[in-house]
Amino acid sequence: NLYDSSPFDGVAIRPPGFFGTFPPTNSILSWESAAQTVYRIEFSPSVAGPWQLLRFYTNSGTMNATATIQDVLPTNGLPRFYRILYLP
Repeated sequence: NLYDSSPFDGVAIRPPGFFGTFPPTNSILSWESAAQTVYRIEFSPSVAGPWQLLRFYTNSGTMNATATIQDVLPTNGLPRFYRILYLP
């Protein structure tokens, strides 16, 4: 914001980890979440969208922590792409 000269101090923004299960029935996403921060996790069958809300994740703790969520894959065989949005 305008009054914060370093709005992302203490937040390491790295690519999330992605893990699948075998057989491929679930996707597991993992990332370092900042304390007191809300994330919006979205998915799409195409990297170009349209994007749909999968869920929100909130790290309500006072320290950064590893966030992990699981998504059950659809049975229609369509691919799923994910994106994680940081909501300050």
